[in-house]
Amino acid sequence: MQRIAKPALAALILGACAAPQVAEPPRVETVILYRQTVTAQMSDGSICVGQRPQGARLWSGTMTGCAAAPVFAVTSPPRAARQILAPSAKAQVIVNGQGYGPV
Repeated sequence: MQRIAKPALAALILGACAAPQVAEPPRVETVILYRQTVTAQMSDGSICVGQRPQGARLWSGTMTGCAAAPVFAVTSPPRAARQILAPSAKAQVIVNGQGYGPV
């Protein structure tokens, strides 16, 4: 009985000392620029939305509709009713510091 108790106790102690797993925050997977909104689909499946203020040519703020609440900036106006964007140095939209431009 003592032989079983020592390994079990050692495993319990080592398990308690292990660093807790910290979940990574969701990442931006897809950015789409529309005439009135910009959306970001996140790695956790949520969709964040940034609304265009009426009359604004360029806009920025904090996206809503998701737990991540990324900050964004539209740096040039939409060229079409719907533009799918990809990571790019020629950014049309910036989300959480990452630039996204036309595909």
